[in-house]
Amino acid sequence: EIRRVDPVVGGTRDLVSSKSDMSIAAVDSRWQASAWVLALLATAVLGIYLRLDGIGSSLWLDEFGTLWAAEGSLATTWQRTFTFHGQTPLYYTLVWGSIRLFGESEISVRSSSLLFGLATWVAIFLGVTSVFGKVAGRYAFVLAAFDSTLISASANARPYGLALFFLTVFIVGFLLSGTRGGRAHRALWILGGAATAWAHYLLYPVERLLSSGSRAWLPSRRERGLSSRALSVSGRRNAEHPPSSREIPSARTD
Repeated sequence: EIRRVDPVVGGTRDLVSSKSDMSIAAVDSRWQASAWVLALLATAVLGIYLRLDGIGSSLWLDEFGTLWAAEGSLATTWQRTFTFHGQTPLYYTLVWGSIRLFGESEISVRSSSLLFGLATWVAIFLGVTSVFGKVAGRYAFVLAAFDSTLISASANARPYGLALFFLTVFIVGFLLSGTRGGRAHRALWILGGAATAWAHYLLYPVERLLSSGSRAWLPSRRERGLSSRALSVSGRRNAEHPPSSREIPSARTD
């Protein structure tokens, strides 16, 4: 028995099948996107809860030192910061302003750390997304939400949350400067590094180490200029005098 195939009918069936596959793939993609959104929202709620839990509890010993340094005048805060804590007054000035704005309480003393702890979380997400892509940014968002160091820095009236925020800005600016260049990225890198050193003295060696290592990784302005000029001259030369077949190396091997 000889079967005859109508090319028109066959082509129509293939077209319908292709459209059906595309619609199924679109539905799957929307489901995956919705699942990611729900997961990130749930992560955000849990992460914020972990950072707010116990924010109104009694201060511990080092936090009383922060309160003592910030409860006087601004000049007194600066003097006590230098003499007692041996640190820059950047964080303690923020706590001083928070107490003047909201009154003296455990929440107002810790509010600066909470604010910069949340900002660090967002900066990690945006920075990883910008450098490594959306999927990596989503995983970084989830990991940072439950990181014990970041949670502790957000919940304590100590300068660690501020220092970690500026360190994150410094590292993100460093990576963006190396991968994309641009004045804005270099400004993030430089200002983030300077603020890191001012936020907490323990992170100053980290900032110095990364700044020193960057000289070997990031090209200098002169090197970038020479490279761009060399590529421009090479492009013009090839456009004016295309290489002949003799100048092009053959892939053939004997």
